[in-house]
Amino acid sequence: MGELEFKETVAKRIIMHRKRLGLTQAELGEKLNYTDKSVSKWERGETLPDVLVLKQLAELFGITVDDFINQSKDPNVVVSNIQYLFKRKKIAVPILAVLLTIFIAATTYSLFMFFDIPFENLWLIFVYAIPASAIVLIVFSSMWWKKSLTALFVSLLNWSLILALFLSTYSFNNKSWVFFIIAATFQSLIIAWLVFYNGKRKIKN
Repeated sequence: MGELEFKETVAKRIIMHRKRLGLTQAELGEKLNYTDKSVSKWERGETLPDVLVLKQLAELFGITVDDFINQSKDPNVVVSNIQYLFKRKKIAVPILAVLLTIFIAATTYSLFMFFDIPFENLWLIFVYAIPASAIVLIVFSSMWWKKSLTALFVSLLNWSLILALFLSTYSFNNKSWVFFIIAATFQSLIIAWLVFYNGKRKIKN
């Protein structure tokens, strides 16, 4: 395979998998810490991403580096199989991670109860499991899902964490309700960011 043919093959694969994930060039570049101009050059076959970037792309697309250059594979079959596996992965992995978080909370609660370890309001462990789960969902949504979902999970983290703090302190401080003012202010920042991001994306498109 000549250099030109190699560049064209890699370029086609990047375009194909980027569109499969519903990403713009700017969004793909953002995930790789590159500009949309760099992505555009890769997709036009003007330049090649280095080996480390190809590895990052392969992980993001759910393929191997070999899939970028192997012309013997039918792209339609490859994409069909990848789409099926990737969709399952995008749902299964976050669910398992959240269940693991809940399992850790339940195990901790059970051990404290079993060994009679004194701990006031032990049930709050399950309340704190909510913001912990939100953090897990934020991580996966930033990799695989839309920004609007990331904003939703950040909101969940915001309110669940404030609720946990309120429940942890209201018994000895009747001013704990002020935490909700912080949550409301932060929520307005999340909404403003989402509006700005969507507006910026429309302008680019």
